[in-house]
Amino acid sequence: MLLTVLRSLRKRPAMMAVVHLTTSRMFALAANLLCGWLTAVCLGPEGRGELAALIVGSLVLSNVSTLGLHASLIYNIKLDCANGCRYFGGALVLTSLAGLTVAAAAYALVPIYLRQYTADTIYVARILLASVPLGAVAPLLTGVLEVAGLFAIASRMIYLQSFGTLIFLGLLAAFDVLTPHTALAAYVLPTCLSFCYLCVHAWRTLACQITLASPFPGRLLSYGLRFYGVDLLATLSGYLDQFVIVLVLQPAAAGTYAVAVSLSRVLYVVQGAVSTVLFPTVAAEDTSNVVDRVTRVTRVTTGLNLIAALGCASVAPFALPLLYGAHFDGAIAPFLILLIESIVTSTARSLAQAFSGSGHPGTVTIAEVVGVIGSLVSVLLLVPHLGVLGAACGSLMGGSLRLACVLTCFPTVLKIRLPRLLIKRADIAWAAGL
Repeated sequence: MLLTVLRSLRKRPAMMAVVHLTTSRMFALAANLLCGWLTAVCLGPEGRGELAALIVGSLVLSNVSTLGLHASLIYNIKLDCANGCRYFGGALVLTSLAGLTVAAAAYALVPIYLRQYTADTIYVARILLASVPLGAVAPLLTGVLEVAGLFAIASRMIYLQSFGTLIFLGLLAAFDVLTPHTALAAYVLPTCLSFCYLCVHAWRTLACQITLASPFPGRLLSYGLRFYGVDLLATLSGYLDQFVIVLVLQPAAAGTYAVAVSLSRVLYVVQGAVSTVLFPTVAAEDTSNVVDRVTRVTRVTTGLNLIAALGCASVAPFALPLLYGAHFDGAIAPFLILLIESIVTSTARSLAQAFSGSGHPGTVTIAEVVGVIGSLVSVLLLVPHLGVLGAACGSLMGGSLRLACVLTCFPTVLKIRLPRLLIKRADIAWAAGL
């Protein structure tokens, strides 16, 4: 049976790409969990919270700078492959300018965001802003590889970067020089190396022609700005709870919540791998074909996430104190709630591919707006009273509203009935290629 499945998968490039990406993300997840464990044990809740505040800030700013151009690049290359090099060059210029602008604006805001932290931490955070344009451009490079079907190269960097960070952190801990600021260097250096690696392969795959000549910037921004809401709001929803905790609570609480969040993100592995392959596959295709493939994939990934969540929830009350120590007992309850939130959000974003692929990215933006507003209101109301538990509940509320909005848009926007979410035997056979 297993050999039959493997032989069938080899004949399906898209499915094999999903398998490779999932495997790579699992390796990366394992390395990231070890990184989180090492920093939590060596730095404690307060030091882990300081590191989380620094990393989250730069990640959010990089995602804010994308302007949705990575998705627009894939979509426009699929529509007009003859001018792919011009779309690539135009997207690079626009994204770089956006990254530099966002970094410059954030320079003045860092002391406000980190007002509960030391002057040294604020200084380091400002230096870290130099990485924002690189983080904004990186999705363009992976997009070029993905649209060419070179998922293996992009997936390889996922785990090599994570293991590079783990090695650096291990060395810092071995020499007893691991602090929040030195730990940050262990995250930044492998990221810069992977960026250079992606640059080389992206240029080899698609020759870049730097241009802002009409009509390429207009076409890029036309789709990109409609998709940008998805990027921006997905980033906000993913880090909104952590932002509020950094602003309202003490660093120790931020460290506890960072552990809960990082562990719960295990459920994003399969959905993230599938979405990476799915969007270049369905972009600009017929709406009925897009919806059929997206809904079937969603049922399979949601079923896998449910099984994984049950396994994680059963061992969490025993494993978390054992691995992280008694100081992180407060992460157990938020972790269990965030497992549910991860399933709900993964399902919503998988289904949203039906709108992005059929040329309705604005619909996905609306769903993200609903989710972010729901999360923001809930988190602001609950965190002052419930602390990290309130942040987890607020995130779950936002995810639930996002899923409800996406489901509502199927009959109202695409004019088709609600998709069926319960997996059936035919879906499993399809996924296995039987």
